[in-house]
Amino acid sequence: MLHVIQQQLERNAKVSAWTIKEDRSRSKELFFIQNKLDMNRAVDALEYHVCIYVDFEEDETRYKGDANILISASDSEQEIASKIEKAVFAAGFVKNKWYDLPEDVGDSIPGLPLFDNVTDLKERYDELYDVLFKSYPYRSNINSCEIFATTAEQRIVTSKGCDITYPRNHWMFELVTDDNKGKEPVEIFNDYDLTNMDLEQIESIVDRQLMETEGRSLAVRNEKIESIRIILTGDSVESLLEFYVTQATDQMIYSNISRVKKGERFIVEEAKQSLTVTMNPELSFSIHSKPVDEEGRRLKPYVLFRDGVAENIRSSARYSHYLGIAHTGMVQPFEVEAGDRPIDDYRTGNYLELIAFSSFNMDSMSGDFGGEFRLGKLVQNGQIFWVTGGAISENIFDVQDRMVFTARQIRRKKSLTPEAIIIDGVTVSGI
Repeated sequence: MLHVIQQQLERNAKVSAWTIKEDRSRSKELFFIQNKLDMNRAVDALEYHVCIYVDFEEDETRYKGDANILISASDSEQEIASKIEKAVFAAGFVKNKWYDLPEDVGDSIPGLPLFDNVTDLKERYDELYDVLFKSYPYRSNINSCEIFATTAEQRIVTSKGCDITYPRNHWMFELVTDDNKGKEPVEIFNDYDLTNMDLEQIESIVDRQLMETEGRSLAVRNEKIESIRIILTGDSVESLLEFYVTQATDQMIYSNISRVKKGERFIVEEAKQSLTVTMNPELSFSIHSKPVDEEGRRLKPYVLFRDGVAENIRSSARYSHYLGIAHTGMVQPFEVEAGDRPIDDYRTGNYLELIAFSSFNMDSMSGDFGGEFRLGKLVQNGQIFWVTGGAISENIFDVQDRMVFTARQIRRKKSLTPEAIIIDGVTVSGI
């Protein structure tokens, strides 16, 4: 099928360049209601995502238009040719200033581990069941759980000579927990993305969500607090720190939205916490790890910020060409260097530890961040309270000089980042 698609692309004289992403996968899905298996099914899939580029000129200005199509394994040659022709027509209306796609350089690529998640789920089902439904020290329960185990390969082929196949490991589960013993019933839904069936990590996830559910059922409405230390934990840490990755991305700089300038300091030298961010496409635990991006650029680790100074720009073929900068590739996984002290060193005096948000918002342009928190642990005058319904609203440019990272790093969906971020003097809204 791939050869047929290539032939049809090469036969169309209007096609200037192309990229093909072949997704080949087999998956197994389990659905539990409480601890009873309710559904068990398997799916095999093969599909092709094709991006077609068309170069053209208008009024002596060169453009490169593009359009995307999806080709299924059941499409005939005539259907493929028709889809390509329609994409060529659509690309002619996309007036992006001309740029070139990367030539394949033939460098060796790191080998990402391949996990046969489907087979692993079959062979270790009993172990997984015991981890999910063992007795945890909380009164909350698992209401339902849905598991998607996928064994997949992805292949990137481009008209510029790239042809790379690599594993795309994905082990995802959706978890619904509830607690009906408080003043009002509580139900919490979360989904989690892993690369493989890591039982230790799954146990930690289930434990945390059951703890959060019980805490939410016991929580009282938060009152306004004028100034307090907050300890930011959970997924909000990754969301906040990803702001720096976005700010150092070429399109943000080209659009004059970002404040980042290569070689210049982004965080003052006197800040409590220096910032070192490394883009790392080789983070084996991240579902976003891959050796090549969809334009065919081979990816390697590089430092984005070093001690608060922008050392590189995260860039695509298009915007790196416009800006006249090095094309580093659109790496997604990133690492942030941790601080010096453990989280317990900051759990002193009065503080609010934010465990989960209803919705944490991080504005990548303005730097505004915050939202209403679903659960927090408030320690005031030596007393501990579970609280809910409060909110924080800050701007990262106002607080980054006084932010501190904890020493331990946590594996998250697309990053290896500090366990918590400490910010003093934050106002927390409430009833």
